[in-house]
Amino acid sequence: MMIAFRQDLDNNLIKLPTRTIDLQIDTYGRKAKYGGYKIARKEYICRDSREWYATPKSKQDLLARAGWEAVKRTQTYAYMKAPEGQGKKRPVLEVEVPQMEPLLALARTMHEKGRPWRGLVSGWPGEYTPPKYVEPSTSIVMTTSGDDYTEESEGYWRSANFKVGSDAWSVTLVWDEDGNERVSTRP
Repeated sequence: MMIAFRQDLDNNLIKLPTRTIDLQIDTYGRKAKYGGYKIARKEYICRDSREWYATPKSKQDLLARAGWEAVKRTQTYAYMKAPEGQGKKRPVLEVEVPQMEPLLALARTMHEKGRPWRGLVSGWPGEYTPPKYVEPSTSIVMTTSGDDYTEESEGYWRSANFKVGSDAWSVTLVWDEDGNERVSTRP
């Protein structure tokens, strides 16, 4: 069965049919002394010159779109204040995510083409890395005692990997050396 969807693998923006899910955001419980709830920033928050911003669909971005306000930002956390009447410890947001069947069909198409890709899938960050054999390497390790020695690493096979999503929601499809697929989703 062929699933119809708009795609252009040379383009970094792919639009798939979506579905709505309820996504619970972990705020680490009680309010902080800054007046907001603590939200983990992880690797999806980037710094561009002097401005902090959230990548599309990160927890901080989803809460900001729902009316939450950033009170304070640290290296690892953002403290966000809920709008009036929404001060829940565990907020639940309705978000649009790609439907699973078209998403898996897209992943398999990218795997067949075998080219690396990075872009947005229905607004969520995504990437595909093809399989690759990493060659063995040799390095010389210098010690303080003067007894230098050579260290060799073994070559290994890096499996193909397709991931769409962020810290709030994600789908990952991994192919092993034999071509078997393994799908994992969060949450």
